[in-house]
Amino acid sequence: METKKISMMNKDYTFENFKINESNKFAANVAIAVSKNPGKAYNPVLIAGSQGSGKTHLLHAIGNYIHKNSNKKVIYTDTANFLYEYIEAICDGKIFEFENEFRYTDVFLLDEIQFLTNKPAIQTELYYTINALLEAKKQIVFTCDRNLSNLEGISEDLNSYFRYELNVEL
Repeated sequence: METKKISMMNKDYTFENFKINESNKFAANVAIAVSKNPGKAYNPVLIAGSQGSGKTHLLHAIGNYIHKNSNKKVIYTDTANFLYEYIEAICDGKIFEFENEFRYTDVFLLDEIQFLTNKPAIQTELYYTINALLEAKKQIVFTCDRNLSNLEGISEDLNSYFRYELNVEL
């Protein structure tokens, strides 16, 4: 399974192109801190906000900054693609390759986690991925369209990680 995640990032979504205002200042500062010190500043991080609030822009900006300024492996994907690749790996008998691709990265950026609801198999896979990455002190950043307290259909194991991450809202 060939990793092409970095190419999915929008190169125009940078910190320089992000309009900072009072409602997103804290989230932008957290994203910048994560970019400059991945795996150490805040980990994991959840950026929550409604559609159009800038959460995906910040996620791409983190990835673009780290990719440009380090030799760290960055994987960006949205939840739909993560799920698709998971199913494809199962069908092709390549689940081990799938797991290694995501568990041995330096920075894992997962967009729109609300689409994980009521999908227990992929939630279990993500739980083990998060566990492996946190043990290795690798950076994880998620986005979601709502506060996690309003997100139903997430396993207790996975929810336990979401409770202890830094949650910033736009």
